[in-house]
Amino acid sequence: MPASDDRTVKRTGNERASGPIYTPETLNELFGLMRSMPEARIAAGGTYLLSGAGDPPAGPLLSLHRIEELRRMSRTDRHLDIGAATSIRAITRAGPKMLPSILSGCLPAICPFTLRGLATLGGNICIWEVSRTGTAALNALGALVEIRRPGKGRWVPMPRFRSAGGLSLEREEVVTRIRIPLEPHDVGVFESLGPNLSFCAAARREKGNIDDIRIVLGTGTPWIIRDRELEAELIGRKLPMGPREIETTANRIATMAQSDRFPFNPLDIYRARSVTAHFLRALGEPSTRFLPRTYGKRKNSLARRGGLDL
Repeated sequence: MPASDDRTVKRTGNERASGPIYTPETLNELFGLMRSMPEARIAAGGTYLLSGAGDPPAGPLLSLHRIEELRRMSRTDRHLDIGAATSIRAITRAGPKMLPSILSGCLPAICPFTLRGLATLGGNICIWEVSRTGTAALNALGALVEIRRPGKGRWVPMPRFRSAGGLSLEREEVVTRIRIPLEPHDVGVFESLGPNLSFCAAARREKGNIDDIRIVLGTGTPWIIRDRELEAELIGRKLPMGPREIETTANRIATMAQSDRFPFNPLDIYRARSVTAHFLRALGEPSTRFLPRTYGKRKNSLARRGGLDL
C-alpha cells in the first residue's frame, strides 16, 4: 500500500507509534499486509498503546478500526456474537436486554468513559503481557474466540485462548469475533474490587440445588483465578449452603489469591473472600434480587452498574 494512500498515516516526533500506521478496510487487505510485513503489530482501538503500557511498536502498525466485518454485533437465541473491533461504547449501547449481566457489569471497568469509543473487547483480551478485565468475565461466560487466517478459521474456548504462556495465536492469525453462549444461568455478577482485582460469577439453580457454577477472579497478571475442581464439587449442593460450606469455599478462593504471582494486599484478599461468601449465601435466598455488601469505600457499585442479575 503506497505511502500516499489515505489509509496509511505516518507518525513522527515523540508519538507512541514510530512507524507507519496502516488501516485496511477488509480482512483480505489485512491478511495481505500481515503477509508482506510479518513484523507489523496489530491494534484494535490502540488504547493500551496510548496508555503508555508495554513497549511502543517500532515498526508498522495495522489498525482494525476500518474493517466493517470486525465491528458487527448479532444475537440469536443461542449466542451473542461481538466483532473483535467493536468499541466498548457500541457494545454498551446494545443495552441490558441484549447483553448478559456479567458483560454489562464488566464493560464500564474496561476503560474510562472518554476512551469507550476507541477501546474494544477484542483488544482488551489480546494484550500479550497481562490478562485484562474482559478475560475473567469471558471465562465466566464460557465465551469462544474466533481466530482466522487466509482461507481458514477456528474457534477456541476462552481458557485455551489465554494462558500464562500468552495467547493462542499463530503467525498470520487474527482474532475476528467473540461468541458468548446465552446459557440459562439465572445468576450472573461482575464486581470490580480494586485496580487489579475483579470478581465474576455465574450460576444456575435447579430444584433447590446448584446445577452449574463458575467463579473467576481477574488479577491484572497473565493468570486468572479459577478452580474447576471446586466448581465441580459445588454442583449438586443443596441450597442454601451451610455457613461452614460457604466459609470453606471462600477460603479456598482466598488461598489461591495469596499466591506470590499475584500483586494483592491483605485488603484485596479480604475482599475476594467476602464477595465470594456473599455470592454463595445469596444463591440460597428466595428473593429475586439482592444488593451486595460494601467492599472498601465503594457502595452498591455492582447494583449501580447493573452488574447483578438474579
